[in-house]
Amino acid sequence: MYGSSVHKQVYIYGALDPAPIELTRGSGMAWGIGGWLLFHFLAKVGPEVEARLKARVANEIRTTFASHYTRTISLLEALDPDVIAPTAAERRARNS
Repeated sequence: MYGSSVHKQVYIYGALDPAPIELTRGSGMAWGIGGWLLFHFLAKVGPEVEARLKARVANEIRTTFASHYTRTISLLEALDPDVIAPTAAERRARNS
């Protein structure tokens, strides 16, 4: 009746979409939500750390920070083993 008891954490980065954020009851009743914005973080750590982080991203843009997308899934789909199984298989294939 109340969905999964497994805790899920959602982080919202920025606000590119100004629409309200909606979480459906089907996600269960054990979850948290938080926000994070890069510019606030960089202001807090200072210019030396910011420069070091930017250099790392530039140096690793085709390795550590490379992204590969095959489809978009909803939060509920992310909880479905049949939906996420191909993702794990693709990751294993890339890393072997």
